[in-house]
Amino acid sequence: MTSDAPTIALVGTAYTSWTEVNDEPPEVQRWGLGGAYKILTKVDRYFEVHTRAWNLRRAGKLYFQYLAFLQHGDFPVVMLEVDETIKNSVAFPMQEMCDYFFKGERAYFSSTVAYMLAMAIMERPKEIKLFGIDMASMMEYAHQRAGCEYFIGWARAEGIQVTIPSSSPILKAPIYGQRRDHKVTQDTLMERLGVLQAEEKTIVEQLVSKRAQILECQYWMGQEQGLAATEKIPQGAPVMLARPARNGAEAEKTKVAADNKEA
Repeated sequence: MTSDAPTIALVGTAYTSWTEVNDEPPEVQRWGLGGAYKILTKVDRYFEVHTRAWNLRRAGKLYFQYLAFLQHGDFPVVMLEVDETIKNSVAFPMQEMCDYFFKGERAYFSSTVAYMLAMAIMERPKEIKLFGIDMASMMEYAHQRAGCEYFIGWARAEGIQVTIPSSSPILKAPIYGQRRDHKVTQDTLMERLGVLQAEEKTIVEQLVSKRAQILECQYWMGQEQGLAATEKIPQGAPVMLARPARNGAEAEKTKVAADNKEA
């Protein structure tokens, strides 16, 4: 399986640059991972190295939409092992990759991007471009970014140009022993801060909406008798019936109100 493409674009899910891949010319190969399928207008290869059980545990119901995308796509889906339920799934050539890149030493595939980079290098394109690949969260990506940078270095050593968005922190550490260019660093940080604040706003809005839905659900769960009565209604939205009076005084008050209405 080779791409024969002069440029291979690897697409992750970081909002900072992932949609920019759609501005690339059609001859550029698009290799995606995770949720990148939501924005890709063209897919040439996809990578899913996690098991079905892992996806269900982490992604919940969103996984079913993702699984349908993998099952019905007309592109190869690279996995660690072939999944018979995904018609175009192919196994990552682990032994071949280990022999080439590690030569008997311990393998160092620390992320899906590492697998993608290794396979891209083996297909010898002129250029590899990264989109939506930031690995900015130290809690999640501290051990993953180093493996990604390892393969970027390998690609460049073999004469392959690797292009990284300016917004990505990959390979952006200052030169040790030299004074930082504070203006460039500050501009980059401000750009990233703006993106993060926009993402935070979206998440907060979703959280507020979800909280309102939870409160509504809890309210209706408290209306047990009303809900039970609606089971007899064959169609239409549930009609919540008034709960019965809780004591004699309330019952008498309700009866008086009804009598007055009839009068």
